[in-house]
Amino acid sequence: AQLGQVNIDRITRNPFNAGSVLPKILHLKDHEPAHFAQTKQVLLGAKDLIIFRLTGSAVCDPTTAATTGMYDFDHGRWTHAWMTDLQLDTIRLPVLHAAGEVVGQVHGAAAKATGLPQGLDVMCGLGDAAATTLGAGMTHASQSYAYLGTSGWVATLAQDFHRGDMPLFLLPYPEPGWHIRIGPISNAGSVHRWALQFTLKETEAQAYAELESLVASTITDPDLVFLPYLSPERLP
Repeated sequence: AQLGQVNIDRITRNPFNAGSVLPKILHLKDHEPAHFAQTKQVLLGAKDLIIFRLTGSAVCDPTTAATTGMYDFDHGRWTHAWMTDLQLDTIRLPVLHAAGEVVGQVHGAAAKATGLPQGLDVMCGLGDAAATTLGAGMTHASQSYAYLGTSGWVATLAQDFHRGDMPLFLLPYPEPGWHIRIGPISNAGSVHRWALQFTLKETEAQAYAELESLVASTITDPDLVFLPYLSPERLP
């Protein structure tokens, strides 16, 4: 209501909902004011917390930033004006760096805690979707791939924006001029685990074995469709 849905779509080029980081910060402000008052810095990924503990640097990569609901996609920067408009400008956002940039060195306390050499260079790294896309060997827009883990997605590369890209997520890619078009769901392998409860086996290994046996011995029914929406979904 304050920022305008059209404005949000135009600037972030990504779906914006309660799962986005910006609404989560607002929820903290509205419902846990004591905790919000103590919050000075926001970190956005597990790797970013590790980097902060190792070096004291608060950083983030563009791929992760694009999923937060407060990243200006076309200009590659945070929407600091929104933070001011929403009275969130007391909170520092991490500095944006490319994945391969050195963002600090392991300090003394971290070296002692981890066994890593003091002064070791630490790079920014990148979000899981970009890392997986690189690992899948994606090089041009005619390729696509599917990832299945606890969550899952289908993704491809693009250089241009397409009518109807919403509600797909668009993520900056480490290769200049490219971005990732990605449709993620929160439930993939987690659905597989959920199904184990129906096998009534004592151990997880036995349950997985029986489940695989049942699947292999079952004739596929083309009229049966399972939509894996066991928890609130991002897409569609």
